[in-house]
Amino acid sequence: MGYKELEDEDLTFMEKVQNNWNGFRKFMWNPEDRTVMGRGKKSWAKIGLFYFVLYSLLAGFWAVMLTIFLQTVSYDSPKWTAYVSTPALHSIIIPNDQLRLTWQPSDEDSVKRITKPLNKLYEDLENIDDTDLVDCTNLPVGSIDDGQRFCKFSVEMLGECNNPPYFGWDTLKPCIFIRLNRVFGWTPENYESLEDVPDRIKNVYMDNNIAVNCFPRRESDSANSNVNFTMPFPNAGIPFGFFPYVLGAYQMDQRDRLFQPVVAVQISLNRIEEINIECQAYTGNITPRQGLFDTDQESRTRFYLDPRE
Repeated sequence: MGYKELEDEDLTFMEKVQNNWNGFRKFMWNPEDRTVMGRGKKSWAKIGLFYFVLYSLLAGFWAVMLTIFLQTVSYDSPKWTAYVSTPALHSIIIPNDQLRLTWQPSDEDSVKRITKPLNKLYEDLENIDDTDLVDCTNLPVGSIDDGQRFCKFSVEMLGECNNPPYFGWDTLKPCIFIRLNRVFGWTPENYESLEDVPDRIKNVYMDNNIAVNCFPRRESDSANSNVNFTMPFPNAGIPFGFFPYVLGAYQMDQRDRLFQPVVAVQISLNRIEEINIECQAYTGNITPRQGLFDTDQESRTRFYLDPRE
């Protein structure tokens, strides 16, 4: 055992703390060598200059790269529009991570939970500034070059489903509200001929409209007449006049004036029983066109309605 070890062992705890503190103070500032943290003025000047040049070059490189990148970005439209070629159909009240919707028609809290998004939709519609809004119901599809068309949407178009605040969910006649996702620049087209119109919608299809139809996925639900569907509201579906969506980044302050049209379908359940439902949109060019994130299915949504007593 060395002399220093004996010396350290003989020190009290506070003496050891004092020695360590004195050593730290001397490291931070040594008056004998006139150094700070072991470095003199010349050493600090060299290392300071090195890091100043290094980070200046990094900042300059980042600024140049950002400037070059911004030259490739348009504020009028997305840089890439091929990720999704056609809009998907989705239900407003069905969460993205959930396919089964369970509720109790007799339980007010359960009904309020389901209809909260629908009442929020009505609230958003009421808050839209309708100054200079256009009636797009009978207008043809717009042009990308003409800019964004801001259209009126009246809840009166929703027929029997215009029934806030519960929209039929407090009974066995709930209303499903459906809309298409926004795809920049996508414009719907009519079927080339009446023969191309699917049989399922031939009795409701009208040119210049995107038809929407809901039906039970299981044959057993159709066979035992557990469910009936009303005509969609509006009956013809979504007018072409609401398309295309071409709101650029420079117009984001006008986004609140843009209402995404909806279609409502009332579903009448004859008894308390789970049912598997599919809704699909129909128009001449809604089949996916090999976008990077397109599925191999047409624009449709599927979900389970599971009422409880």
